[in-house]
Amino acid sequence: MTLSCNDKVVKEKLMTKLRNLGNHLHNMDVLKAGKGTLQVVYQEADAKDASSYVPCPHCLGYYGKKELWKHANCCQLRSASTSGRKQCVKEARNLLPLLKA
Repeated sequence: MTLSCNDKVVKEKLMTKLRNLGNHLHNMDVLKAGKGTLQVVYQEADAKDASSYVPCPHCLGYYGKKELWKHANCCQLRSASTSGRKQCVKEARNLLPLLKA
């Protein structure tokens, strides 16, 4: 499937995935370096630091840990199988870099 497809819905999903992938790579660099600004899809008012955000396992968009499960249930790029609240955050943490203590 290419971005030159005629189906507008499919093209929009692919563009979202591509944009989120670029933001995810940037956010990985920020987390490894420990400085910079995260690119998030939805910014929470009570988020204290970068560790409050995790990527959606389906679309790689960054959401707050408390809000990720809501997004994951209706994510346009998710597969048919959905996981519970805690499982979703566990899957998201697996996408983050291992940081030295």
